[in-house]
Amino acid sequence: MGTSKKHPTPDPAPVEATEPKRRTYPGVKVRAIRDGYYGDKLRRVDDVFVIDGTPGKKGTPAAFSDKWMERVDASTPEKLSTNNDIIRRQHDEIQGGQVSRSDADATGNSDPLGDD
Repeated sequence: MGTSKKHPTPDPAPVEATEPKRRTYPGVKVRAIRDGYYGDKLRRVDDVFVIDGTPGKKGTPAAFSDKWMERVDASTPEKLSTNNDIIRRQHDEIQGGQVSRSDADATGNSDPLGDD
C-alpha cells in the first residue's frame, strides 16, 4: 500500500558538469617581416614570437598572416623589440651615411659657407 519508509530510495549522486575536452595544438614560432599586431601587442620587424597553432581553412595556423609573418625553426629564440630598441634602430638609420641635423642649416645645406 504505498512505499516502505524503512528502505527509502537513495538520492542519485550529483553529476558534475564537465566541459568537452578541446584538442590543443602546439604553438608556431614566427618572425615579423613587417610591423603588425598579434595578441593585442604591436610586433615589430624581426620580432620572433609564438602564435596559436590551431589550423585554419588552408591548413596553416588560423593566426598566421603571410603578409607580415614568416615561419621560423622552433629552436629560434624569441625576441620582442622594446621602445628603446626602436629608437636605437631609427637613430642608426638616420645616422647611416646621412648628414646629421646638427651639421645642416635650415635649408638642408651641410656646407656652412654656402655656394657664395
